[in-house]
Amino acid sequence: TNAYPRVGPIVLNEIMYHPAQGTNNAENPDEEFIELHNLTGVSVPLRDPAHPTNAWRLASAVTFEFPTNTSIPAGGYLLVVSFDPVTNATALAAFQARYGNSGMLVGPYAGRLNNAGDTVELWRPDAPQTAPHSDAGYVPYFLVDRVVYSDLAPWPTAADGGGASLQRLIATNYGNEPLNWKADQPTAGR
Repeated sequence: TNAYPRVGPIVLNEIMYHPAQGTNNAENPDEEFIELHNLTGVSVPLRDPAHPTNAWRLASAVTFEFPTNTSIPAGGYLLVVSFDPVTNATALAAFQARYGNSGMLVGPYAGRLNNAGDTVELWRPDAPQTAPHSDAGYVPYFLVDRVVYSDLAPWPTAADGGGASLQRLIATNYGNEPLNWKADQPTAGR
């Protein structure tokens, strides 16, 4: 038998990929987000502590490299958004009006979360290759979590434009399992 997939220490916990709402189903891309959750009882830095310039990153549907000073506190949450929450006060205010004071936000990520389905990946750096290795200086990355969501069953279809987000049911269970996700009102950072 195969071992159960390793989960954590950080997981993709909530994905708002199609934030349309109202009768005209208007979509505001600044209301998309990806929520990360720290499963551990200690703060987790989103960088390699031995090589602090090597940061964790999101890949596939969107790309984002976490600032080297970013950590997620024990049991905490971090939201990655499509706008810069430091320099775009208007988008930040609108986001907080929609989702409440959502805690820690970072961004902007590049790309968009596709409304019909896409892949979101979280990668962490390993130690750089050293001499005499032919790839000396190369920084390998390891996949920490991956979700290939869809707007079709068995994925929860209510997350496709009705104001609901995809929310992981059991954070310590495998993430790329449609039955481990539900569609519900966004909890963004809570």
